[in-house]
Amino acid sequence: MRTENRIVAPRPPDREMRVAVTGATGYLGMAVMQELLSRGATAVSFGRGQCAGVPYQLGDRPDLTGYDVLVHLAWSHGSRSAEEYQLNVAGSVRLVDEARRAGAAVVFVSSISARAGRHSTYGHAKQVVERAVETAGGRVVRPGLVVDAPLAGLPLLLRTAAEKLPILPLPMADDLCVWVVSRMTAAVAIVDAAWQQDIHPAICVTGEPISLRDLAYRVQEGMPRRRRVVSVAPWISVGLFRLVGLSGKRGRAIQDSFSGLLHSQNPGIEESIVTSGATESTLGAGPSFLPNTLERLSAHDEVLRSKPEIVEVFQEIHHQLLALEAEHSRCSASTRVELGSGSFPLSSTDPGVLASEVVSGASVDLVFDGTRMPFADQSVSTLFLQNVFHHFGDRARFLDEAIRVLPVGGLVVLFEPYHGLASQLMYPRLFSTETFDKKMLGWNVESGGPTVVANQALSYIVFVRDRSEFERHFKDLEIVSAQPFTNWPRYLASGGLNFRRVLPRRAFRALKAIEPRLGRLHQVLGLHQFIVLRRTGLTR
Repeated sequence: MRTENRIVAPRPPDREMRVAVTGATGYLGMAVMQELLSRGATAVSFGRGQCAGVPYQLGDRPDLTGYDVLVHLAWSHGSRSAEEYQLNVAGSVRLVDEARRAGAAVVFVSSISARAGRHSTYGHAKQVVERAVETAGGRVVRPGLVVDAPLAGLPLLLRTAAEKLPILPLPMADDLCVWVVSRMTAAVAIVDAAWQQDIHPAICVTGEPISLRDLAYRVQEGMPRRRRVVSVAPWISVGLFRLVGLSGKRGRAIQDSFSGLLHSQNPGIEESIVTSGATESTLGAGPSFLPNTLERLSAHDEVLRSKPEIVEVFQEIHHQLLALEAEHSRCSASTRVELGSGSFPLSSTDPGVLASEVVSGASVDLVFDGTRMPFADQSVSTLFLQNVFHHFGDRARFLDEAIRVLPVGGLVVLFEPYHGLASQLMYPRLFSTETFDKKMLGWNVESGGPTVVANQALSYIVFVRDRSEFERHFKDLEIVSAQPFTNWPRYLASGGLNFRRVLPRRAFRALKAIEPRLGRLHQVLGLHQFIVLRRTGLTR
């Protein structure tokens, strides 16, 4: 994608523009409307309430005939739930389709949370819509965090917490950077994207990065007494915020915002140009628009290079997977396959195992969907899956496909989240895009991709809670082993693939020596488990 470095200056169009603006009565939308009107455009507000020129809410199909440009800001910011994710994505994509049908150009106001490797529900939903806009030939603007009076969003939540707590507990307050921008600077960039024909199709608009600590002190300006900022673990921040009434939907929004900050240390900038004191930057066509899985693999590769302690943990997982295969396999087929092999495939320990993924990569042998495997009937001796089963959209379909490709005595060896007390307390708080709901009805979760909106309790649901149903519907598979894995102390201390290490490396040798002595504590504190299914051939 070719980009020129230049000063952006508004250029008036050849005729008066008609611009439809969704979310025009919102915090940023009002500034966009003001800027459009100051440039002589006919700006029409699409939204809810008496101030809206045209009634609209996400999911509607408004008539955009006669409009030159659609500026889309409308977004539901409430619960960050799976339902809200689907509303935002489906409603926005539907609106983009209507604009394309009416011949209107599209400017989508996204967020720097939508960068590659983001871990927030908000950022992922924005990125999915970005791809739809790019496909439609539209433009994307990613403003930084808007910090202006009156406060809104995360700055407002931080100020509210400071008013209610004696201290302000924030996750890694000195290590996290926040890319801030003024409201009018963001509005000018958005209108520039609508106004000019030759502007780059994807831009970031940010100022200088500041630490989360500095942001917390900035939003306390004007308070009688500023609260001291204390750096704590993310789950402690969220828990204390909830104790003072920032709970429910707002609490999930806080957790989602922190999750995005913990993994967004730069806005994905490739080249920069200066405008109005902010940085307006082009987004490359690379990671910013690549599918979720490829971004995950790239991010995990970087973590593995910097964390030898998590590499050792994964090697032990590999050895246990192979040991379970040797113990329970009863067939002679030679093909062995790992599904969703990720950045540390089983083939790195045993080259005889084929690595497969849903996207190509340096260590990937085969690319396919695990519910539609490219193997002949009864030709695969073992299917290995590490933290993959709970990401399938249709688990019954995968199990049917496993029965098809496995001969009698063949295995499915799973490594999945465990269902002990520690798992129940921890997993719901780790990722905003994954739940841990042991009471979920059925086995399937509506998903926005291989690693989005998954229920980590699904191995418990299918093989423990609903075991009788599993045995009734899948008589050709028997559960021959289920046991928690015992290296959870080192896994926790390492931070896994998604969080920072919480103990110095010299402590890991002591943890390794302690693990075999924990006995029944593994049943309570274990985080992962091995499950082995064997093909029986009772009905086929």
